[in-house]
Amino acid sequence: RIGTGSDLRLYHNGSDSYIRNYTGTLFIENEASGQAVIFKANATEAMRIFSDGDISIGMTNNYAKLNVNGNIRAENGNVLVTRGSAGAPSYKFHDDSNTGLFNVNSDEGKALPASPLVKLNL
Repeated sequence: RIGTGSDLRLYHNGSDSYIRNYTGTLFIENEASGQAVIFKANATEAMRIFSDGDISIGMTNNYAKLNVNGNIRAENGNVLVTRGSAGAPSYKFHDDSNTGLFNVNSDEGKALPASPLVKLNL
């Protein structure tokens, strides 16, 4: 137990380990300049928070604010992105600088046109 009133506890029950905070906000800080905070499971890196706040899950590289190696699933919620534009689309395909998806108009209760605006040839 650490703290004046045992408000921070490191605990191991023989098989599992815990860090428990009972008062205030729990901060995890790396004061080493430019270094990441790394989380491991089974001796394998699972997640990395870079010094600039970017996060990588399942990978060690930093390409964007959130980097994920694997599938992303959103259930019972929304994935929100900006509308984007033709020059800066909301959705882009990796290594394809001239193809992307964006919303031409905001949602105004209009029906979608009968013909598709974009045809994808895969």
